[in-house]
Amino acid sequence: MRSQKTTATTALIPIESAPLTRLLRIREVCALVGYAPASLYRLMEEGRFPRQVKLPGGRSVRWREDHVRAWIEGCLLVGAAEPKSTEAA
Repeated sequence: MRSQKTTATTALIPIESAPLTRLLRIREVCALVGYAPASLYRLMEEGRFPRQVKLPGGRSVRWREDHVRAWIEGCLLVGAAEPKSTEAA
């Protein structure tokens, strides 16, 4: 008699609709934002920069590229909204 195997099926999300993001190392994040690692960690402590993601099985951490780029965009928007200071001569 032949045994029947049961397989669980999971719904797969089409790759076109799945949000994909890269995980960046600290060096890559620093290059994108122009800050030193110590500055990034200080901003994270203050709640002003995206938190890193711990990778399973070790001490490695990464930053989601989409979160870092959104932070950069937010800085650009805030900077563009601030009025330029003009000094009276």
